Parts: sequence; C-alpha cells; structure tokens
Amino acid sequence: MMRPQTPLASLTAWASSTAWSPLAAVASLAALASLTGCPAPAVTYAPSFGSIQTAIFNVSCSTRSCHGSPSFKAGLNLEEGSAYDDLVGVVPETVSARNRGMKLVDPGNPDNSFLVLKLAGPLQPDDGGLMPQRNAALPAQAVAAIREWIKQGALK
Repeated sequence: MMRPQTPLASLTAWASSTAWSPLAAVASLAALASLTGCPAPAVTYAPSFGSIQTAIFNVSCSTRSCHGSPSFKAGLNLEEGSAYDDLVGVVPETVSARNRGMKLVDPGNPDNSFLVLKLAGPLQPDDGGLMPQRNAALPAQAVAAIREWIKQGALK
C-alpha cells in the first residue's frame, strides 16, 4: 500500500525535479507567506559592491548556465573574485553598446553602463535581451542599488 505524500515530501520532490534558483526560492517563500499570512523574508539591497555580489550576482547571475563557470556568457564572469574586474571600466562585447561608447560599468555614470540597460532597459534591437534571462526580472530595489553603486563611483 502506498502512503500519501506529505506536503513537505511533495515540495522536496518538486524542487529536486525542477530547475530553480535561490531567487525563485525566495519568491516562492514570499508567495507561500502571503497565503499563510506570515511576513515575507526581507531582502535588503545596499549600493556597495559586496552587497551586490552577495545578494544579486551570486543569486541570479553567476549560475552555471549564465555568467558562472563553465559558461561565462558574453565572456563575463560574475563569480566572486572575478566580477568586479570583469565589469568595471570594461568595454562590452556587444557591438551596438561598444559603438555607443558604453562600458559594462562606467563609474559615476549609470546611464552609460551597459549592465544597467541589460537589467532595466531600454535596449536597442542589437543589444540582446534583458537579464536575467532564466529567472524573474530583478526587483526594482536591486536595480536601484546597482545604479546608485555606479553613480557613487563603482568602488570595490
């Protein structure tokens, strides 16, 4: 006789059979919290490189299929220890952005930083798609923290 599956067992089976990210897990917890009346987990985004690396790049960008090992899409490594040097002052591989004189991160100038455009738009037709591609769009607070970090000079 087969025992009925508990909710936790069902969730565990789903998680192990589904490609999902930590950001999706937080979103799932937030949705679950709204159903149960519990407060959703708070995520704070500070405009510092360390906070951005931990709360954004590590969670949403430096995955195996994107800007982490072994893929490094567009030649961009957003893993800890490499992300800063791969972003700040670097000319993008995307020809349309390069032709406009953009940098991936242009210290002091978020409007000339291709990273901001890739996260929030508006993109030109040859700029590729918005990021992240495999996960939900970053929360507005996350993009605002990145913009502010760049505006403050993109310090390490």
